[in-house]
Formats: sequence, C-alpha cells, structure tokens
Amino acid sequence: MKKSFIFIMLFTPSVLFSQNNSFFFDYNWDHIGDNTELGFQKKINNHFISGGLLYFLNFTYDKNNHWSFKRQYYASDFKEHLGLDFTYKYFFRINNSDIEPYAFYSIHLFKNRIKYDGILIPYGRINNKPLYYEFNALYKPSFSMQNTIGLGVKFPIYKNIDLFAQAGVGFVRLKYMNNIFDPSVSFTVGAVYNQIKKQWKK
Repeated sequence: MKKSFIFIMLFTPSVLFSQNNSFFFDYNWDHIGDNTELGFQKKINNHFISGGLLYFLNFTYDKNNHWSFKRQYYASDFKEHLGLDFTYKYFFRINNSDIEPYAFYSIHLFKNRIKYDGILIPYGRINNKPLYYEFNALYKPSFSMQNTIGLGVKFPIYKNIDLFAQAGVGFVRLKYMNNIFDPSVSFTVGAVYNQIKKQWKK
C-alpha cells in the first residue's frame, strides 16, 4: 500500500508539467463511499495515464447497509477526506467519429475510518415491548485500495471540453485488522479540458 502511494506521488508531477496535458474533474460512486476527483492525464498514442487527488464525501455513508464494508467508510478530519487515484485508459480508434470508447484500470487509495451504527439484542422490556441498545462506533483509520477494470466513453460538448462516463467491477482491499477483500462496482461521470487533438479522426 505505501509503495503505491509513493509511486503516485512521484508520478503526478510528471503528468502535471507535461506539454500533452488534459485536466479533468469527476464524481465517483465507489464501494466504500462516493468521492470527487481533480486530476491530470497524459496521452501516449492511444494510451492515457492519469493521476488525481480524491476527496471523500461523508454524506454517502449508509448506516442501513451492513453488507460487509460497502459505503461504511467515514472521514473524521480533513486529511482523511483526501485520497489518490491512478488510472490507465486505452482508447479504441474510430475514424470519423467524435465518440471515443475506452477500456480502463484504476486504483483509488484512501486512509479513513470505518463507521458502524448498530442495534444490540434486547436487554429488557417495558410494557411487554423489548428494549434495544443502539450504539455508534468510529474505528481507527485504515487503508483501502479499490481496484477497478471496466469500459467508458468520452465525447465532446463544446470546443476543448469533453464529457465522459465509465463503469467497472473489481475488488476493494481493506487493511483493517487483517486484509479484507470486498467485490466492488464503480461508476464515474466527469468532464475533461482536453488540449490533445484526435490524430486518428479523418
């Protein structure tokens, strides 16, 4: 996990100062909770490599969903809201078309907390009705790494501005007590300020 963080931290400046930049902003529906991203990507032929800064959104916490750790993460301070993204995309060539389909692989990294709201078994009765003990727990920070592979599409809307949407499946590695692996589904929509010309369009 630490090696992945170091790799992305070293990789991000090379993307930022490249002459072949695209800048993007997106919204991610992820397994542990939703987040937004501001990032940069570089084109090499049909290949795009990107890195970005993620911001975790607490309002997507779902106290009623206790299927494993799905949407159970929570940020208790500013640094726990922040995460990193590394994504590789391969674009398929379609001549005479503004629509650009692609395949992608992404890694999302966070270090925030597992939150749990629960109800214990009855401990007494009043007027023949059982009493339950409710509790709220916020555990110590732990790493999560979501790995996703999927398909997406990008298309222009105005001059150098494109929209994109993608969906994928994969797994989340949760480093909590022991390593835990959850299957995951992810959806993303976003916008790109793209300075790269479509070399294959005729």
